[in-house]
Amino acid sequence: MNSILTPRLLKIAEMVPAGSKVIDVGSDHAYVPIYLALEKKILCALATDVHEGPLRRATENILCYGLSDVIGTRKADGLSGVDTTGFDTVIIAGMGGVLISDILSAAGETDGKTFILQPMTGIRELREYLTCNNYIITEEGIVQEEEKLYTVIKAEKGKDIPYTEAELVLGRKNKSEPLYPLLRAQILKKLIKKLSGKQKAKNQDADEIQAIKNLIEEMEK
Repeated sequence: MNSILTPRLLKIAEMVPAGSKVIDVGSDHAYVPIYLALEKKILCALATDVHEGPLRRATENILCYGLSDVIGTRKADGLSGVDTTGFDTVIIAGMGGVLISDILSAAGETDGKTFILQPMTGIRELREYLTCNNYIITEEGIVQEEEKLYTVIKAEKGKDIPYTEAELVLGRKNKSEPLYPLLRAQILKKLIKKLSGKQKAKNQDADEIQAIKNLIEEMEK
């Protein structure tokens, strides 16, 4: 089973606490809960998706591996209409950070649950949502697939000290990750290019230019 998990999906699976009861939102093929069940890392799982096609594929895969007694499926938009009682871990992966934030915002009570989040875009926006809505980011991982870097975030309810702008962009809990220097270099390169474009623009926004300069300076420390 390990062979069909991409590095991104494997990193998500590695962050799931042992003995969990998992909801996998937007599960698609249900590869992550299937892997977790085969590894006997979880007690049970619910794979959800808003689309019929992916949900059908998930159901077929679960049956193929003989795991229908461990993994259930349900059509759902995010966590809307899903009874999360009895589940302690929620995976929301493979979608934009803003959408993940919206799903969390509409989820209702989330105390006592662990969230494994993998945004494809909008990572800064997701970190900002979490830190402004009483979530603590307890762990972050960085994984590479071909030329692209992906960030996986583990979070739970609780208070944290405010993040700086550089920490929102880069992360705070991932500095010991082997790929952190590469992530930092990639983001700095984009910011320097953006700054150059802003400085060459006919109508310059002095405040925006200064904010980019401040961010670059903080990230270079």
